[in-house]
Amino acid sequence: MRFRVVCTVLVLGVAAGSGAWAAPTESLIENGSFEAPLSGDGQPPGFRVGKVDSETKAEGTFALTGDAHSGKQALEITRSNAETGYALWINIAPFEAGAAPRQIAVVWWQKLLGERGREAARLRDQAFTPEWKSACRSISATEPNPYLLEWQKQAVLLEQRPGNAIHHFRLMLDVKQAGDGVVVDDLALFDVTAWRRDEVAALMQRERAPLPAEAVDRGNAQKRNLLENSSFELGLSRGWSVRGILPQAQREAVNTTDAHHGARSMRLTYGDNGGLTLSGKFVRVRVHRTHTLSAWCKASGPGARVLLRFENGYVPDNGSAHAYQVQEDLPAGEWRRVSVSGITQGGPEDAYAIQIKASGTEAGSVLIDAVQFEEGELTDYAPRRPVEAGLWLDDVTGLTGWEEPVQYTIAVYNDSAEPAKAALRTEIVDFEGRTVRQAPVETGPLAPGLTTLAQNHAAPARGSLRTRVWMDERTEPEDEITLTVVPAPRHPERYPASRYGQHVRIEPWQMGVAKRLGAGWNRLHDSEACLSWNHVEPEPGKWVWADEQVDAAHAAGLEILGVLGRVPDWVDGEKAGSGAWRIPGDLEAWGRYVEAVTGHCRGRVDVWEIWNEP
Repeated sequence: MRFRVVCTVLVLGVAAGSGAWAAPTESLIENGSFEAPLSGDGQPPGFRVGKVDSETKAEGTFALTGDAHSGKQALEITRSNAETGYALWINIAPFEAGAAPRQIAVVWWQKLLGERGREAARLRDQAFTPEWKSACRSISATEPNPYLLEWQKQAVLLEQRPGNAIHHFRLMLDVKQAGDGVVVDDLALFDVTAWRRDEVAALMQRERAPLPAEAVDRGNAQKRNLLENSSFELGLSRGWSVRGILPQAQREAVNTTDAHHGARSMRLTYGDNGGLTLSGKFVRVRVHRTHTLSAWCKASGPGARVLLRFENGYVPDNGSAHAYQVQEDLPAGEWRRVSVSGITQGGPEDAYAIQIKASGTEAGSVLIDAVQFEEGELTDYAPRRPVEAGLWLDDVTGLTGWEEPVQYTIAVYNDSAEPAKAALRTEIVDFEGRTVRQAPVETGPLAPGLTTLAQNHAAPARGSLRTRVWMDERTEPEDEITLTVVPAPRHPERYPASRYGQHVRIEPWQMGVAKRLGAGWNRLHDSEACLSWNHVEPEPGKWVWADEQVDAAHAAGLEILGVLGRVPDWVDGEKAGSGAWRIPGDLEAWGRYVEAVTGHCRGRVDVWEIWNEP
């Protein structure tokens, strides 16, 4: 069982932080860098240790450590039990209430203690009046990575509440369990009321201590591609996906007419969607080593660009050394290799995420192929292994009836010029994690190129099933998909008496899932709000009808529940955002919309609902 422990560091000022940037004024606290030795009772000079609540049995350890951000020492705070209420108080002259509220910045450097790979500790701020009322409001704060066990800067910008004197500042140390903690150094507090805006922004800027040159491992790189299915010969399998498009469109993104390596590539088509991003699953790396991400790219027309990025998958995107990216304009009609290099940093599982985004100044597409993520500098492309396997769903919904056979396909790609041998087996695991089916797969010699092996067998269990394929004696499965075995609908055809419906988009895949699960209705509300007021009448008297969507839903065998609501921008002259759920001030205009849409859709929309969740 995990506990949340609170240790309190009470601050009224801090010593100047390190770095090239210099504060316009002095910090309002002394010994914020903790260079002075501990006093006779074990306290850092200028600080005192006390319990917030005398009834608690909180225990903590405060010690000076040589692992400092700057200078020779820093303050290490750890929790030795799972109680709450331990505090470190720092006293300075109070901030008296003034005619205008002050702005105060608290800045410090911290390094977490605890198990790597989980949130070990987090410092948060509080400021109080002498009466223990809240004395400040938070304007902004940095968001340090809660997982890293490396030095990073944190800053909090506070504003004094009108009429309140500030008597106490404290930083609350949240920890998950006993033994966790934090090392604090270069703690500073500034009155920034009179500072220029750019000076405050520079103080608040996120920073991480640069990786020392001696920490970079410059040994022999392990030269191999870390990415599976890196030329997409197995389609979008092995963890690859395209953000923001439906499963059917994911399949259509696999291109079989043009490739830089092998026979397939990925086509990222963009228009007014701002671009599409191809993502891979997390890749474990050796940290403190140079890594390079590369891809071969080909644009369909002018104005195309591609962005390559690799980043620690567990670290917030703050532009720090956790992420490396490059963006390049692409010439039309020719393959070009794009690459970016950087030094990997530590984090949970030392796992990095891969992203490739295509966009452009006008509608078009970019082919992506031969993606490589490798230690060291750029080398010629090669797949991770000469033989790889993946899984394909025969039915894109992944749904199978109880009395129907389970169907899927094993795809194997042999990148060599000679036939290859591979021992394949499948495994199906149920919702409880129990293996319900294992079976070898007969292959024979695998010819060069792509081999597909259709699988058709009785469902070994009901519900959601994890289906995996294994190759030879490898310790990790080649690929995994989810199959769901569901009961057949009692009324597979249109059934007006049904009271079971869903919100789905009016497109084949989502409507197919709805019908497969026995839904009889489609509520045109959020997934497809084509009958809402802001869609039907975007301008006064201009009517836009959704006949194609309504007819498609009926053709799929779904009844329609239309939702009346969502006020357009032009009503009342307000600009609260088109489609807002606000009460319309012009009820005559509302009445005209209701009369028009119900009249136009008479006989085609089965039931109307007035407003959402009235």
